[in-house]
Amino acid sequence: PEAIASATADCWAAVGSRCVNQAVLLQRGWQPGTITSAQGAVATPLKPFSKTGSNVIVMLMGTADKPMCSVAARVEDAAAVSLAAQAVQKTLVGADPKVATARSGKSIVFIALPRIATLEATGTKDKPAVRIIVGYSAEKK
Repeated sequence: PEAIASATADCWAAVGSRCVNQAVLLQRGWQPGTITSAQGAVATPLKPFSKTGSNVIVMLMGTADKPMCSVAARVEDAAAVSLAAQAVQKTLVGADPKVATARSGKSIVFIALPRIATLEATGTKDKPAVRIIVGYSAEKK
């Protein structure tokens, strides 16, 4: 759970009003990668990042008006999703005491505008995973 929380905090720090600052991720030990298939590199707007020794993947996506940073990781079981959510909450509140946590359907939302993060359980029963999407909500004018 700590690696998931740390990756979420890195995304939280990197997401800005116009882009995800890749320099922040690089400074925090994330390395850019590529998405491949059996046929080779796959053309995609997603930009993957990984960290040595970690099972967590960070993906950058979105456009200039909706920059987003996604964290994905396998977890041991359904209970580990809850542990990951608790770790993310603790880490984000430690970085920004204004972060509030709420439930929205099956998602857990962490919010301190203009930043917002949504945590969801993903994967399958046999291979559970967690995904957190961190975004920046520009103020409406």
